Amino acid sequence: MSQGSDKIIIELFGLPGVGKSTLGRLLKERHGVKHITATSVTRAEYLGLFLRYPRSVMAWLVLIIKNYHATKSLKHLRYNAALLFVAFKKIHQARLAETSTVVDEGLLQRFLSYSDILLTRKQIEEVIKLSPRGTVIICVNDRVVEKDRYDQAHDRGSQGSERLERWRSNMATNIATLVTVLKETKSEFYFETATTSIDDIIKQINI
Repeated sequence: MSQGSDKIIIELFGLPGVGKSTLGRLLKERHGVKHITATSVTRAEYLGLFLRYPRSVMAWLVLIIKNYHATKSLKHLRYNAALLFVAFKKIHQARLAETSTVVDEGLLQRFLSYSDILLTRKQIEEVIKLSPRGTVIICVNDRVVEKDRYDQAHDRGSQGSERLERWRSNMATNIATLVTVLKETKSEFYFETATTSIDDIIKQINI
Protein backbone atom coordinates (compact mmCIF):
# COMPACT_ATOMS: atom_id res chain seq x y z
CA MET A 1 0.00 0.00 0.00
CA SER A 2 1.24 3.52 -0.76
CA GLN A 3 2.82 5.35 2.14
CA GLY A 4 4.58 8.60 2.95
CA SER A 5 4.48 11.23 0.21
CA ASP A 6 2.85 8.68 -2.12
CA LYS A 7 -0.14 8.05 0.12
CA ILE A 8 -3.60 8.32 -1.37
CA ILE A 9 -6.64 10.06 0.10
CA ILE A 10 -9.82 8.55 -1.34
CA GLU A 11 -12.83 10.86 -0.88
CA LEU A 12 -16.31 9.42 -1.44
CA PHE A 13 -19.50 11.33 -2.17
CA GLY A 14 -22.98 10.46 -3.36
CA LEU A 15 -26.67 10.63 -2.54
CA PRO A 16 -27.73 9.64 1.00
CA GLY A 17 -28.13 5.88 1.34
CA VAL A 18 -26.12 4.74 -1.71
CA GLY A 19 -23.50 2.94 0.38
CA LYS A 20 -20.58 5.34 0.91
CA SER A 21 -19.82 4.12 4.44
CA THR A 22 -20.19 0.50 3.33
CA LEU A 23 -17.67 1.09 0.54
CA GLY A 24 -15.33 2.82 2.98
CA ARG A 25 -15.38 -0.20 5.28
CA LEU A 26 -14.84 -2.50 2.30
CA LEU A 27 -11.76 -0.58 1.21
CA LYS A 28 -10.42 -0.77 4.75
CA GLU A 29 -11.02 -4.51 5.07
CA ARG A 30 -9.81 -5.55 1.61
CA HIS A 31 -7.06 -3.05 0.89
CA GLY A 32 -5.87 -1.90 4.30
CA VAL A 33 -6.57 1.80 3.88
CA LYS A 34 -7.42 3.76 7.01
CA HIS A 35 -11.14 4.61 7.18
CA ILE A 36 -11.62 8.16 8.49
CA THR A 37 -14.98 8.41 10.28
CA ALA A 38 -14.81 11.45 12.59
CA THR A 39 -18.23 12.21 14.05
CA SER A 40 -17.64 15.12 16.46
CA VAL A 41 -15.50 18.23 16.78
CA THR A 42 -14.33 19.86 20.02
CA ARG A 43 -14.35 23.62 20.59
CA ALA A 44 -10.58 23.69 20.31
CA GLU A 45 -10.77 21.79 17.01
CA TYR A 46 -13.27 24.31 15.62
CA LEU A 47 -10.74 27.09 16.18
CA GLY A 48 -7.80 25.01 14.97
CA LEU A 49 -9.53 24.04 11.73
CA PHE A 50 -10.59 27.62 11.08
CA LEU A 51 -7.02 28.85 11.58
CA ARG A 52 -5.66 26.06 9.38
CA TYR A 53 -8.13 26.59 6.49
CA PRO A 54 -9.48 30.15 6.95
CA ARG A 55 -10.31 31.01 3.32
CA SER A 56 -11.90 27.63 2.72
CA VAL A 57 -13.98 27.76 5.91
CA MET A 58 -15.22 31.24 5.03
CA ALA A 59 -16.20 30.17 1.50
CA TRP A 60 -18.23 27.28 2.90
CA LEU A 61 -19.83 29.45 5.58
CA VAL A 62 -21.12 31.75 2.83
CA LEU A 63 -23.01 28.79 1.33
CA ILE A 64 -24.36 27.86 4.77
CA ILE A 65 -25.62 31.40 5.32
CA LYS A 66 -27.30 31.39 1.91
CA ASN A 67 -29.01 28.15 2.92
CA TYR A 68 -30.15 29.83 6.14
CA HIS A 69 -31.76 32.64 4.15
CA ALA A 70 -33.77 29.96 2.35
CA THR A 71 -34.77 27.96 5.45
CA LYS A 72 -34.87 30.62 8.19
CA SER A 73 -34.01 27.74 10.55
CA LEU A 74 -31.38 28.32 13.22
CA LYS A 75 -31.46 24.60 13.96
CA HIS A 76 -30.42 23.75 10.41
CA LEU A 77 -27.85 26.55 10.45
CA ARG A 78 -26.14 25.02 13.48
CA TYR A 79 -26.45 21.52 12.02
CA ASN A 80 -24.91 22.57 8.71
CA ALA A 81 -22.03 24.30 10.49
CA ALA A 82 -21.38 21.17 12.56
CA LEU A 83 -21.38 19.01 9.41
CA LEU A 84 -18.89 21.39 7.81
CA PHE A 85 -16.33 21.14 10.58
CA VAL A 86 -16.70 17.38 10.83
CA ALA A 87 -15.86 17.22 7.11
CA PHE A 88 -12.85 19.49 7.59
CA LYS A 89 -11.69 17.31 10.48
CA LYS A 90 -11.90 14.17 8.35
CA ILE A 91 -9.88 15.66 5.50
CA HIS A 92 -7.33 17.09 7.93
CA GLN A 93 -6.92 13.72 9.65
CA ALA A 94 -6.45 12.09 6.25
CA ARG A 95 -3.74 14.60 5.39
CA LEU A 96 -1.92 13.87 8.65
CA ALA A 97 -2.20 10.08 8.34
CA GLU A 98 0.96 8.16 7.50
CA THR A 99 -0.87 5.70 5.24
CA SER A 100 -3.49 5.86 2.51
CA THR A 101 -6.99 6.70 3.74
CA VAL A 102 -10.61 6.70 2.67
CA VAL A 103 -13.00 9.48 3.74
CA ASP A 104 -16.74 9.13 3.28
CA GLU A 105 -18.71 12.38 3.43
CA GLY A 106 -15.85 14.84 3.23
CA LEU A 107 -16.22 18.39 1.96
CA LEU A 108 -17.56 17.42 -1.47
CA GLN A 109 -20.53 15.77 0.23
CA ARG A 110 -21.42 19.12 1.75
CA PHE A 111 -22.44 20.43 -1.66
CA LEU A 112 -25.29 17.91 -1.39
CA SER A 113 -26.08 18.72 2.24
CA TYR A 114 -26.41 22.43 1.51
CA SER A 115 -29.12 21.97 -1.09
CA ASP A 116 -31.76 24.24 0.34
CA ILE A 117 -30.52 26.44 -2.49
CA LEU A 118 -29.44 25.58 -6.02
CA LEU A 119 -25.69 26.00 -6.38
CA THR A 120 -24.32 27.46 -9.58
CA ARG A 121 -21.38 25.98 -11.42
CA LYS A 122 -19.35 29.08 -10.56
CA GLN A 123 -20.11 28.71 -6.83
CA ILE A 124 -19.01 25.09 -6.85
CA GLU A 125 -15.87 25.83 -8.86
CA GLU A 126 -14.82 28.67 -6.55
CA VAL A 127 -15.34 26.69 -3.35
CA ILE A 128 -13.57 23.60 -4.75
CA LYS A 129 -10.51 25.71 -5.62
CA LEU A 130 -10.19 26.74 -1.98
CA SER A 131 -11.03 23.37 -0.41
CA PRO A 132 -8.70 20.59 0.74
CA ARG A 133 -9.93 17.32 -0.73
CA GLY A 134 -8.95 13.79 -1.66
CA THR A 135 -6.36 12.89 -4.27
CA VAL A 136 -8.82 10.29 -5.57
CA ILE A 137 -12.50 11.23 -5.82
CA ILE A 138 -15.17 8.53 -6.15
CA CYS A 139 -18.83 9.26 -6.82
CA VAL A 140 -20.81 6.32 -5.41
CA ASN A 141 -23.68 5.99 -7.87
CA ASP A 142 -23.84 2.33 -8.88
CA ARG A 143 -27.15 1.61 -7.19
CA VAL A 144 -30.48 3.23 -6.45
CA VAL A 145 -31.09 4.42 -2.91
CA GLU A 146 -32.90 1.56 -1.21
CA LYS A 147 -34.36 3.55 1.67
CA ASP A 148 -35.05 7.27 1.62
CA ARG A 149 -33.63 8.62 4.89
CA TYR A 150 -35.31 11.97 4.40
CA ASP A 151 -39.00 11.18 4.64
CA GLN A 152 -41.63 13.14 6.55
CA ALA A 153 -40.53 11.57 9.84
CA HIS A 154 -37.03 13.01 9.49
CA ASP A 155 -36.10 16.43 10.86
CA ARG A 156 -36.06 17.91 7.35
CA GLY A 157 -39.70 16.94 7.01
CA SER A 158 -40.62 19.15 9.97
CA GLN A 159 -40.63 22.24 7.73
CA GLY A 160 -43.20 20.80 5.37
CA SER A 161 -43.30 18.50 2.40
CA GLU A 162 -42.82 21.29 -0.14
CA ARG A 163 -39.48 22.37 1.33
CA LEU A 164 -38.38 18.75 1.72
CA GLU A 165 -39.14 18.01 -1.93
CA ARG A 166 -37.35 21.17 -3.04
CA TRP A 167 -34.25 20.08 -1.06
CA ARG A 168 -34.34 16.66 -2.72
CA SER A 169 -34.70 18.19 -6.17
CA ASN A 170 -31.94 20.70 -5.55
CA MET A 171 -29.65 17.94 -4.27
CA ALA A 172 -30.04 15.97 -7.51
CA THR A 173 -29.24 19.10 -9.53
CA ASN A 174 -26.30 20.08 -7.33
CA ILE A 175 -24.69 16.64 -7.56
CA ALA A 176 -25.02 16.74 -11.36
CA THR A 177 -23.27 20.13 -11.44
CA LEU A 178 -20.59 18.91 -9.04
CA VAL A 179 -19.91 15.85 -11.19
CA THR A 180 -19.55 18.04 -14.29
CA VAL A 181 -17.01 20.25 -12.53
CA LEU A 182 -15.01 17.31 -11.15
CA LYS A 183 -14.80 15.59 -14.52
CA GLU A 184 -13.02 18.66 -15.86
CA THR A 185 -10.68 18.98 -12.87
CA LYS A 186 -7.22 17.62 -13.65
CA SER A 187 -5.71 17.81 -10.16
CA GLU A 188 -6.99 14.43 -8.97
CA PHE A 189 -8.33 11.09 -10.20
CA TYR A 190 -12.12 11.04 -10.56
CA PHE A 191 -14.20 7.85 -10.83
CA GLU A 192 -17.84 6.80 -10.72
CA THR A 193 -18.82 3.37 -9.39
CA ALA A 194 -21.56 3.18 -12.03
CA THR A 195 -18.98 3.04 -14.82
CA THR A 196 -15.82 1.68 -13.17
CA SER A 197 -15.72 -1.25 -10.75
CA ILE A 198 -14.03 -0.84 -7.39
CA ASP A 199 -11.46 -3.47 -8.39
CA ASP A 200 -10.58 -1.51 -11.53
CA ILE A 201 -10.37 1.73 -9.56
CA ILE A 202 -7.98 0.11 -7.09
CA LYS A 203 -5.79 -1.14 -9.93
CA GLN A 204 -5.65 2.30 -11.52
CA ILE A 205 -4.74 4.16 -8.34
CA ASN A 206 -2.26 1.44 -7.38
CA ILE A 207 -2.92 1.05 -3.67
